[in-house]
Amino acid sequence: PLQPLLQHFQQLAAPTARETGTAGEILQQLARSILRDLPPKTALMQPVALKQWVENSGLFMESKLLRYLKQPALPPTALPLQNDLKFKLSKVAETVKHLLETPQANPEEPAAAELAILKQTLSKTQGTLAKLTLEQLNSLPKDDGNKQSWIVELPFFNPPAI
Repeated sequence: PLQPLLQHFQQLAAPTARETGTAGEILQQLARSILRDLPPKTALMQPVALKQWVENSGLFMESKLLRYLKQPALPPTALPLQNDLKFKLSKVAETVKHLLETPQANPEEPAAAELAILKQTLSKTQGTLAKLTLEQLNSLPKDDGNKQSWIVELPFFNPPAI
């Protein structure tokens, strides 16, 4: 599910004493960028915001990409995926894979904890991407003639009541 990954991102986004260009700092930046863009619960009660978040839920990433590729001569900056959750999670997964494949510059540095966090982040991110893909597959029209149904999970912040 998406919730454990977001909780993991909240832990990663918390400031630490060691933020000096390490894999931890890169993960912090990625986690903060995803968490920063999540809407508050109240924003999802408004039709325009809800429509926007459903469109950026990750279920429509491939169709957006296909529409973009069909339009001739669009600059790469016009790519409509910057706010798409699946695109952001794919970016996190690729970055973490790259960090895991890159040899440590300073082998004396205690990297065991950092390596464990990277592996945990990759596992949770890939699990969430797999869940999004399953939701996409479950949303396809069925052959049995039933009405098409959509399964959409929208992450949001629910601040505590004061």
